[in-house]
Amino acid sequence: MKEFSYLKKIKIDNDIEVPFISSKLLEKYSDRIAFGFSTRLGGVSTGHLESMNLSFHRNDDPACVYENHRRFAAAVGYDEKKTVFSDQVHKDHIRKCTEEDTGKGIIKENDITETDGLITNIKELPLMTFYADCVPLLFYAPDKNVIASVHSGWKGTAKKIGPKTAGIFRDDYGCDISKLICFIGPSICKDCYEISSDVAEQFYDMAEYDISAEKEIYNDSIDKYDLKNVHVDEYKSNKTCIDGSGKSYDDSDKTDSWSGKTDDGSNTTCDELYKTRDVTDDSSSITDNELIKYDPENIKDILTYSGNDKYHLSLQKAIRKTLIEAGMKEENIEISGICTACNDKLLFSHRKTNGLRGNLAAVIMLR
Repeated sequence: MKEFSYLKKIKIDNDIEVPFISSKLLEKYSDRIAFGFSTRLGGVSTGHLESMNLSFHRNDDPACVYENHRRFAAAVGYDEKKTVFSDQVHKDHIRKCTEEDTGKGIIKENDITETDGLITNIKELPLMTFYADCVPLLFYAPDKNVIASVHSGWKGTAKKIGPKTAGIFRDDYGCDISKLICFIGPSICKDCYEISSDVAEQFYDMAEYDISAEKEIYNDSIDKYDLKNVHVDEYKSNKTCIDGSGKSYDDSDKTDSWSGKTDDGSNTTCDELYKTRDVTDDSSSITDNELIKYDPENIKDILTYSGNDKYHLSLQKAIRKTLIEAGMKEENIEISGICTACNDKLLFSHRKTNGLRGNLAAVIMLR
C-alpha cells in the first residue's frame, strides 16, 4: 500500500503545480468530500504575499487573490465561485449554510458576520475559513453526510468552539458524535506558541496538573537543578522553533468579494491576466519528507510554565481533549503535526513574520 503523504501536488492548466495539505482520515471519504488546506505556493501574488495568498484584505491585487482561489479550487476539486467565506472574529458562532449562501465572499457581498464556523449538509457548497497560525478544524459526519469548517484560535478554543460544533452535528443534523471525524490542521505548535499568564488562565482547567504548583517547582529549580530534568521544561525540543512574542493577532478574513475589475477600474478576467503568468515559487523543491513535523503524542502537557510569567500552549491537544469530552472518539481525531511557524517556506505564519504575510485557507465540500 502506498504511504500516505500530507503534501499533495496537483497539476492544473497542464503545467501549474498547486500543492495543498491533506488528511489521512478524511481521505478515506474522498469519494464523498473534497477538502484541503492551502500552502503559500502555487499562486500569483508577490512580495511577502508570495504566492498563494487567499485573503482580499492583505493589500493584495484582488485579481491576484481571485486567480489564487481559482487555482486552489481547481487543485482540490470545487467551483471557487460557489465558495462560502467565514467572517472570523475569534468567537464561537457557527452558521448553518444553505444554497442561499452560495458564493458569499467570493463573488457576492458577504452578509455572514462574526462567524468562525460554517456547517452544511448541502452538496457542492464549499465552506472556507482562513488562517496564519490559528487552528483549522475540518469535520465530516459520514453517517449523515454533513461537513463543517471551523476556525479555532486561542479564544475559540477556550470557548470550546470545536465541541459546540459537534453539538450542532448531533442536535441539528442527527449525527452520531462517536462517528464524527475531525482533522486538526496545520497551525502553530506548542514550542512556537508562547502566551502570557492572562491567556494561560483560560486553559488552567485543561492542564493535566496543578499549574500553580508547577510554577513554584520551576522557580525553585532554577538555581538548584539541571533544567533538562525538570518536568516543566518538556516543551523544548530539538527542532528549530521561534521565540513567541506573546502578542495577540488576527488571522481572520473580513472579505470583500472581488468585483471583477482591476485597480484602474477596467473589466478583465483572470484568464486574460494570468493564464500565461509564470508560477512565482518553486513548489517542487519541498517534499512531504522535508516537512518539519512534531508528534502530538510526545507532548506530555497541554500547558507548560516556561518562566517569566510565560507559558507554552498546545492548542491542538486542548482541542482534542475537549472534543473527546464532547463524545468524539480519539481515533476519529487527527492532528496533522505540521506547524505553520516551523514551516514558513511552505505556510504563512503571523508570528514568524510579525504579521507580514498572506492568508491560508481550509476548505471542505460535499460532492
